[in-house]
Amino acid sequence: MSYRQFFRTSLAVFCLASLASAGILQTFKVGRQPTHIGVNIPTNRVYVDNVLDNTVSVIDLSVNKVTATVPLASKPAGLAVNPATNRFYVSVKGGVAVYDGVDNSLITTIAVSGNPSIIAMNPNNKNIYVQDSADNEVHVIDTDSDEVIAELPVSHPGNGIAIDQ
Repeated sequence: MSYRQFFRTSLAVFCLASLASAGILQTFKVGRQPTHIGVNIPTNRVYVDNVLDNTVSVIDLSVNKVTATVPLASKPAGLAVNPATNRFYVSVKGGVAVYDGVDNSLITTIAVSGNPSIIAMNPNNKNIYVQDSADNEVHVIDTDSDEVIAELPVSHPGNGIAIDQ
């Protein structure tokens, strides 16, 4: 008996200007098991983490193609974009990796305890919030200093973070 396992390896971009005419505009081939997406509107780039490849695919929508594949130190568990600084953040084992959106280079890795996962960006105060399912807390990171400024306890491991602007 043969066994094959198939993984998602593409990202579809939809036009939702009108629900009556919604449809797929473009499909991009990315890595295996694309999971989290971040969009940088000013640069027209989309970042997609690929869990089974330990990479981030960078899609430039101005040329409609994947322009880079960024290797990660470990499996990604969350991704967020800061359009104001043109940086993207990826939660990896032991911390949050900070990348320059111009050349996709690693700037630093911010150490956090536990199991960092989902990331949300607050554009008003430029903080990112990182869910930690191992320690039942949310790490608050100041993106100007790239330092953890607070650890907020939560009652249960979460499954996502939303920012109320």
